[in-house]
Amino acid sequence: MIARAKFKCVKNLIVRGSSDITLQAVTEEGSENDKFFTHIPAGQITLYSVNAEVAKSLKVDKEYYIDITIVN
Repeated sequence: MIARAKFKCVKNLIVRGSSDITLQAVTEEGSENDKFFTHIPAGQITLYSVNAEVAKSLKVDKEYYIDITIVN
């Protein structure tokens, strides 16, 4: 099974060639989050030491899908 939620980038701080990125759950109703969360979405994902080239593709205030799948 694949679970999908929508997160918004709220911080992308590039320091010395890497980046710290924070994503927060999108709280609007009627989104893909309704299938993932039971009630009003809440949550945060923080990533540290992200490769600067990858970090450049994540823009603050933009929304991204987070897909969760099992690793075999």
